[in-house]
Amino acid sequence: MNLYEMTEAARQLYELFTAGDIPEEAVTDTLEGMGVEDKLEDYCHVIGQLTADVTMFDNEIARLAAKKDAANKGIERMKSALSDYLQATNTEKTKAGTFTLSFRKSEAVVITDEAALPTKYLRAKTTITPDKTAIKNAIKGGAEISGAELQINQNLQIK
Repeated sequence: MNLYEMTEAARQLYELFTAGDIPEEAVTDTLEGMGVEDKLEDYCHVIGQLTADVTMFDNEIARLAAKKDAANKGIERMKSALSDYLQATNTEKTKAGTFTLSFRKSEAVVITDEAALPTKYLRAKTTITPDKTAIKNAIKGGAEISGAELQINQNLQIK
C-alpha cells in the first residue's frame, strides 16, 4: 500500500472514529497494521537524502562558479597582456599562427556626474511593491485590508 492509499484509508478511519462508529483503539491498530510508521520513516529517509543531494548540488554550483570566475579573470589578464604588448610595439594588426590580432574602435558614454545631467537625459524608474510585513502586522492588529488576507500555512518539520 502506498502513502496515497494509506492517507485515504486514514481519512476514512478518522471519519468513522469521529462519527463514533469505531473506537480509537481500532483506528490505532488498523494504522499500525498498515505499516504507516515504516512508510513515514521511509519518506523521511528519502527526504533526508534529497536534502543532502540539494546541498551537494549547491556546493558543486559554487565550486563551478568559482572556476568560471577564475577562467574569466585569466582571459582578461591574457587579453590585457596582449593589448599592452600591441600598444607598446605600436602594432595595429598582426598575425599569430591561425589568429589575427587587431584593435577595433568602439564608443561608450561615461557618466562623470549624474546630478549635473539635464533632466531630458534621465529616465525615471519607479518600483512599487506591497509592504507585506506592515500588512501582516496591521491584520494581526485587527485591521481589515482590502486586497490582502492572512494565510496560515502548515510547514512540515522533520527532525
